[in-house]
Amino acid sequence: MDMSEKSSRITRPATCVICGRQANGYHYDVIACKGCKTFFRRMYLLKPQLECKFHKDCFNLKTIKFSAVNSVISLGQPYLRCRSCRYQKCIDVGMNSSAIQNLEDSIQPSNREISKITDSSENIKTLHSIEIKNQGVIEMLTYLETKLEEFRESAYIPKWSHISGLEDLLQSTCQFSLAEKYGPMPEWTLKKNTRTTTIQIPISERDSKTRNIRSPKIWSLCNALIATEYIKTYTFFHKLSAKDQYTLARYAILTCINLQVSYFSICHKFECCIQPDGAQEPERDEKHYSMAVMSIHPLIRCQIQLVEYLLLKAIYVCNPGKDYQLNYLILTNKIISAVPDLSQDSQIILSNERRRIVNVLFDHCLRKSKANGPARFSELLGIFHVFERQQKMQRDYYLLCIAPILPKSLENRIGFLHEIMSFESKL
Repeated sequence: MDMSEKSSRITRPATCVICGRQANGYHYDVIACKGCKTFFRRMYLLKPQLECKFHKDCFNLKTIKFSAVNSVISLGQPYLRCRSCRYQKCIDVGMNSSAIQNLEDSIQPSNREISKITDSSENIKTLHSIEIKNQGVIEMLTYLETKLEEFRESAYIPKWSHISGLEDLLQSTCQFSLAEKYGPMPEWTLKKNTRTTTIQIPISERDSKTRNIRSPKIWSLCNALIATEYIKTYTFFHKLSAKDQYTLARYAILTCINLQVSYFSICHKFECCIQPDGAQEPERDEKHYSMAVMSIHPLIRCQIQLVEYLLLKAIYVCNPGKDYQLNYLILTNKIISAVPDLSQDSQIILSNERRRIVNVLFDHCLRKSKANGPARFSELLGIFHVFERQQKMQRDYYLLCIAPILPKSLENRIGFLHEIMSFESKL
């Protein structure tokens, strides 16, 4: 290759115009790194209410000192932590929001494009579009889980008096922003850096270290509140009528709690139900302990990973139906509901959303292992029968052993929890 050919090559962009780190190309019409590209796309789709806590110039690159290798010396305060300034900088430098493909829209070539391309190139484009959409779903669920954990580990302490009932909570604004307002809870037993997405066999002996920890939070209330806020974040949920939102939430909240606590526990290598402050709830000597840990052992047995956990939880929110009907439902696209009294329109909405998330899970399993992907997919879906049996046992125990002896005043006080535990599904 001669010198003229070398000089004719286009030089690859070196510096991200937003954060100053190493760029890897043009994204949404500007020179940017992958981090800023993903950040802009996520912020545009979520449209959160952002506000700078400093001087609204956190991303003024003139005030940032760089090292010799063109990377930021300090990534902390407030650089790269202020989402408001970062998003505004993306807009100011000209990032094009119209270039963002909405994840919920189908990506289909136009008739004119179809006439100009060969069958092979059309298949490549379709596969690439599916990959982009599936990765986008995983990114959104990962980001949502991060916000959920921040809220769960925050210093905000909900009280029973703060919540009048499930219906009012479903109509209220999202409360995840309270995590930023209150900040993380200081001096908790379990620190954030102990979390891992690679599951190992828990050490039973560690259970004793969690006993007799006095928690400032009422975890039964806190976890129910978080599960409710989680369900409210889904776009499809707001397409349902208010009555169907209430019915679906009562059905799904309990299993979302069980999944959340179980996955958090095994990430910290416990086989009991552990909370972020290190408290064990319930403890081994409590009657309903065996019910609470039912969902932990299947997750350990199948060595569940973060993406699989996120997709399973999303599928369950979409009302999977009876566990033994799940595979039939997925393969035939039939509408089978385990939730009584859902309207036909809502069942169709849930069926479409469930099919979309199930396809993402199947694609993820195939990408991990083409040979064992289908078997892994079936193994993960097989866990659903445990979730259904667990929530039925928990609700039966509450209705038969706890509710009859509750004083009326206490029942009214914990009405939000009573609404969840007194729900009866078609099992």
